Amino acid sequence: MLAGWLDRTRRLFRLIPPGKARQFLDSYDLLLANSEFTGGWIRERWGRRADVLPPPIDVGRYRSSDLEEKRKVVLSVGRFFAGDHNKKHLEMISAFRRICDRGLLPEGWEYHLAGSVHSERGDHLRYFEKVNELAQGYPIRILGNLGSAELLGEYAAASIFWHGSGWGEDEFAEPEKMEHFGMTTCEAMAAGVVPIVMPLGGQRETVENGVNGFYFRTEEELVGRTVALMKMHKGAEMDRLRGRAVESVQKYAPEIFGREIMRKIEPIFQSIRVSEGGA
Repeated sequence: MLAGWLDRTRRLFRLIPPGKARQFLDSYDLLLANSEFTGGWIRERWGRRADVLPPPIDVGRYRSSDLEEKRKVVLSVGRFFAGDHNKKHLEMISAFRRICDRGLLPEGWEYHLAGSVHSERGDHLRYFEKVNELAQGYPIRILGNLGSAELLGEYAAASIFWHGSGWGEDEFAEPEKMEHFGMTTCEAMAAGVVPIVMPLGGQRETVENGVNGFYFRTEEELVGRTVALMKMHKGAEMDRLRGRAVESVQKYAPEIFGREIMRKIEPIFQSIRVSEGGA
């Protein structure tokens, strides 16, 4: 329900004329953006500066994953819905099928796609049906509406993480179709899963190509990088990538977020106290 409400809110806000949007934003003392990407578009579209404060991620919860127990699993996590900024499940399944059809898939590997299923509209349900149809006959598991513990288990088991938001879209014409921050990518990294993502939107700020994960721009790049990582499974270089992924997301820990949010809003409280004291 919340996800659907947020989608409707985003669509309505895009219909507000820039001048009206600026008036609306000017009624607030502080604007916060979840990434430099989002903050840049706030400046571009509405002429307002926003402080960047990435969302908190319970990195300790995911870091409990045993990196020695990583299985031969490629994982994607994202809601199943049609249109707007959908997670490109069909494109990613097609890429995995390509790996299989070319005989490039090492023995034992699977692709798991987890996420809540939007059922409020017929096009969302048809999209989910098409996802399932495309996966048939391949070592692909579609995991709709997993519980919290089950999803945590998927993160704990996976070795490689795929995220395709923005694939085939124009970042400058429709930035809302990009991943604005990428919480699931960071959750995966906290669990020691090596990400392969589009270098678009906020993902550029969390994944450093060749350091704690990899970028892809085409299906060929996704296939090539994935097969290379599969061959490194349980190897020393894969372990180093996992370790760097885990360490790079510790800055999003809830306690750090808590300190930063208080640092940003304290001047507002101070201003209110001064104003009330002078009244």
